[in-house]
Parts: sequence; C-alpha cells; structure tokens
Amino acid sequence: MKVLVENLTVRGRHGVFDEERAEGRVFRFDVVATLDHWPISDELLDTVDYRRLVEIIMGVVEGESLHLIETMAWRIVDQCFSTSSPITHVALTIRKRATGVTGDPEWVGGQFDCDKAAWLARGART
Repeated sequence: MKVLVENLTVRGRHGVFDEERAEGRVFRFDVVATLDHWPISDELLDTVDYRRLVEIIMGVVEGESLHLIETMAWRIVDQCFSTSSPITHVALTIRKRATGVTGDPEWVGGQFDCDKAAWLARGART
C-alpha cells in the first residue's frame, strides 16, 4: 500500500550559492510512502494522511536554509519515518528550478529511496 503526493511546488531559500539563498528558488516534490499494511477500515487513523506528508515537506523547506538537496531529502525522510510508524519506505524526488545552469535545463535535482532499516542504520532520530 502506498500513499503519494505529486508535484508539490514550494519556494525555498536553499542552495550553495548566495543568490539562491537570498532570492529563493522554486522546488517541486514527489513523495511515495510505502505502508506496512493495507488499512481495511475507513478511518484516517489507520493510514498515513497525505496532508501530513505535505506538512513535513513544507516544514523542511520553510525551515533552516540548506546548501544541499541531499540534506533536504534526508530531513524529509527522517521526519516521515520518525512521525509515522506505518511507513516502511520513502521514495522522494526533489527538483529545483535551474537558473544559470549551463545548457539551460528546466529542473535539476535528485531521487532518493530509503527503507526504514537503512534509516535506522544511519542513526535515525528514534
């Protein structure tokens, strides 16, 4: 069972270069959270509310300014696992509007996959 959020677009002040942090950039997020069970009730408490996934992403983006998308991804994954016990795997794509990049790509970014065992092995917040 998977819960997903696609094409969440947020403006944030993240990046290695001063102008990225001062002016901000547009980020786009896709997240797929795999659950350890398929809820058989019709109760929201028996699943992961996709609004919570959005809140986690928004909290990281609106929080401390970061240099690396990799750090941003880890913080999002960390919060997904630490605040929702049914989540066993997170697949996250982060795109940043490319400005001033040679070749003029529309987006740059990364894809991040992490299962709970790997998260725990990396020193998760438990």
